[in-house]
Amino acid sequence: LKRRFFETILSQTRPTDTSRPIPNSQILYGTTSTGKTFLLRMLFKMLNLQEYNRARASNEEADYIFINVARLTDTVTNEPDKIAVDEVIKDILDLLAQPKGTRAHIVFDDFHKATTKLVREKLAQFIQGLF
Repeated sequence: LKRRFFETILSQTRPTDTSRPIPNSQILYGTTSTGKTFLLRMLFKMLNLQEYNRARASNEEADYIFINVARLTDTVTNEPDKIAVDEVIKDILDLLAQPKGTRAHIVFDDFHKATTKLVREKLAQFIQGLF
């Protein structure tokens, strides 16, 4: 299972055949603090992938985006550690429009910790639209 997981990440990141279909999704599931997020962050770092940065004017080199779902709100807020779900969706669409966007990784971290039902529904609807 571990080998298949890494092979899938690598095939999407460094394709030998660009006509090869891109895997749709992978779900990492486990109890809190078992290292799921850490594993992905270290893997992306080892592969020299660039993270999408919403504060950067250009994200042309971005390979992935991490969405901390627990930080999302259903409305715009001035709280520095919170962000509106609609803004995150715009960020994802921006990443997908970048040169590496067709093979970008989108990580929804702690989806189960969504702050409201509306946040969960908007994200779920958006994710369905990607497929």
